[in-house]
Amino acid sequence: MRTFSFSAIARYVKRNQWFIAIELAVLASITTLFMVGDNDLSFYYQPFARGCLECGYVPYFAYWFLWPLGLFSHKVTYFFLTAFSAGVLLAITYRRRANPLVVLLSFPAMALLWVSQIDAIIALGLGLAFGLFTKNNHWRGLGLVMAFIKPQISLLAVIVLLWQSPKKFLKMLPVPIIAAIASFIQFGLDWPLKWLQQAQSLPTHEYRQTAQMLFPYSLILLLTPFFIKNKDRQLQVALVASAFLPQYSIYSYVVFIVFLKPASWWIAPLSFLWLLFYPWLGEQSHIVQIVFPLIVLISLFIQSYSEQSAGRVAPK
Repeated sequence: MRTFSFSAIARYVKRNQWFIAIELAVLASITTLFMVGDNDLSFYYQPFARGCLECGYVPYFAYWFLWPLGLFSHKVTYFFLTAFSAGVLLAITYRRRANPLVVLLSFPAMALLWVSQIDAIIALGLGLAFGLFTKNNHWRGLGLVMAFIKPQISLLAVIVLLWQSPKKFLKMLPVPIIAAIASFIQFGLDWPLKWLQQAQSLPTHEYRQTAQMLFPYSLILLLTPFFIKNKDRQLQVALVASAFLPQYSIYSYVVFIVFLKPASWWIAPLSFLWLLFYPWLGEQSHIVQIVFPLIVLISLFIQSYSEQSAGRVAPK
């Protein structure tokens, strides 16, 4: 009788990781057609896409990217948003030559798809801005606009991008400048103030308590990217350090997970660490999740300094 060892299973999964990942993405999308109940899509983004700019708690220019969410019923839109989000995560993972199963099987990715959030758009914007898909400055500028739909996720990484190469960054600015002017024309000169006021009333959720519990002491972590020499590692560290900012939700962790290279196998199981505390803390067990980005941040520093000591750089 033929026996299978864990090493044989691991080799099989590694050989077929993309086939398995695509199957998971398709399965997740189809599953949404059989789910009932409301989620963030129906509570926030569909009303926003249908003209209630106060309902989405995102900058008003996000309407340019989110209006398709208001065209169809919740169930149909949920299906397409899930398929789009999974597709974006896989596309970035492919371009990064990372492990797609580490991304899709992480808790943040599952939570993102479950609650129908829009962070895949931010990830796509960052991918464009980082030059992952094209070196065209207009597309990279569009990526900046998309990334700033959730500035708590992208701001530090964009600052690092500017710090790395001011001249190249300036070439990306025409599209964001045009977008800013167009937003003032369409939504009024005071829309940023209105948005900031509305953002203060964002309903409290345990997914955001992890970041809020350490603020403002966690601001010191925003300096960490500037202690790394390798540019790719700097951007990775910037995305992870941003997880300690207020209004940063657990499902948004998938944005930094998808840009990790290499994405170690332990990333996925570690993202479920909070479940061990659920019997004692219940819904409050999500606060334990703050340990996850902290461990990832430490591991990035260890990898970076190991590479520097060995006289080599992170893979590009």
